[in-house]
Amino acid sequence: FSDPAPAAETPSVAVKIPFLRIILDPYSLFIDQVGKFLVVGSFIALVMAVLSLSAGQGFMCIYQDYRAHGYCIDNVWIYGLVRIINLFLFAIFMTKWYQICYQNRPLNCDTLCRVGHTDLKTFATLLVFILLSLISALSLYLLIVRVPNPDWRIELLYFAVVSLGFWVPFLLIRFYSVFGFVMGGEKVPPLRLIWNKSAGNTLRLLCSISLLFVVSVFMMFGFMNNFRLAAVRHAVYISWIVEYLYNLMLLLLLAFFVNHCRLQQIYLFGRKDHGQ
Repeated sequence: FSDPAPAAETPSVAVKIPFLRIILDPYSLFIDQVGKFLVVGSFIALVMAVLSLSAGQGFMCIYQDYRAHGYCIDNVWIYGLVRIINLFLFAIFMTKWYQICYQNRPLNCDTLCRVGHTDLKTFATLLVFILLSLISALSLYLLIVRVPNPDWRIELLYFAVVSLGFWVPFLLIRFYSVFGFVMGGEKVPPLRLIWNKSAGNTLRLLCSISLLFVVSVFMMFGFMNNFRLAAVRHAVYISWIVEYLYNLMLLLLLAFFVNHCRLQQIYLFGRKDHGQ
């Protein structure tokens, strides 16, 4: 596939991102690289399946019938540890997918199995974005547990300040190009420069992320409904297949997100791979 045309080289002037391309291209770019996804995604999905099932945290554990006969562990610490490791595996997949598809790294065992500084930086960046996104959840919690104040001015001020956390996810979508630089092992531009260049594109970026969210919800609920009957009969025997397919689906959605981050990087700063 061919990347979009580079953005203008004006240092801090806002760049207009094409509306339809930022929405549809994350999926069209994936179609061009579906073969590579089957290799990279299959490898990471298998590692995740072994980890989850060995720790008793498989997908089928959400069904009560399976929990009565399958291997499930109710331990908060094990649950948290498995999720952190899975998040690290997500970061590894994001880095490998970006480097193989957009930097022409060879698709071999060395590329897939070697964990380097770039993978760690992607993991750290992913943690930062997740923690910042959780500020909105904290704001919601503070509004739910608050005790109403009889003074309407204090109540209004409290609501106004706490509600600022709901804006954080909408602001973060303008900085998703940071992932592209981190995954590519490049120097991240100043955040102020990213903010200035992405000005006027919030609605376009929000529409693209919203479509990805809708696709994610549709696939997740479809997956749960398709395998609900599997919890009734012979769920133990197909737990490996279900777990593998579930992880592969998550990586598919993650590939769409990486493509979106790559497009932001291209449109805002232009393509600079291989001297271009």
